[in-house]
Amino acid sequence: MQPSGTVSLPQMNVMYRSYDNIVQGVASGYEETILQGGNGLQLTRSGNQYIGRITGTSRDVTVTISGRNKNNGKSQQLGVFKFRVSNLPKPMAFLGTIENGAKATPADIKAVRQLFVRYGSEIPLNVTFAVKSWDLTVSGPGVYKTEGGNGAVLSTQAKNLLNQVKPGT
Repeated sequence: MQPSGTVSLPQMNVMYRSYDNIVQGVASGYEETILQGGNGLQLTRSGNQYIGRITGTSRDVTVTISGRNKNNGKSQQLGVFKFRVSNLPKPMAFLGTIENGAKATPADIKAVRQLFVRYGSEIPLNVTFAVKSWDLTVSGPGVYKTEGGNGAVLSTQAKNLLNQVKPGT
């Protein structure tokens, strides 16, 4: 068996509710690696990895790793690893490519056709969000107008409202 080393980030040991958490493990020196979930974690094998789904309301879950030799069928538990459970982070809303709260030029605003909800690059989770409905409000000195719609594409009325936006509104 080759010498090996391991690095971990204990503060980053987290799994998310309502998410397919990808879990991988290696039982060095064994022909087969077996992972088992505990405390509300359901693990399902998917190719050479597992998908972990949180099934309960626990604040933490465990993954037990074991190794098994196929020739004699014996297995050995090698460790139990604890993970915190969190809800998915809140996504950010984007008006086209304009992030919520960002400054935009009139040309940026005129180019907008659609709303998006996603994570920024600092959150590397593979999650897809859909915009079900929206309300667009323009307010400023003496101005208060609202348009609404369903889906991610802005209506003609909303585009017209955006085209009338003045700096400071």
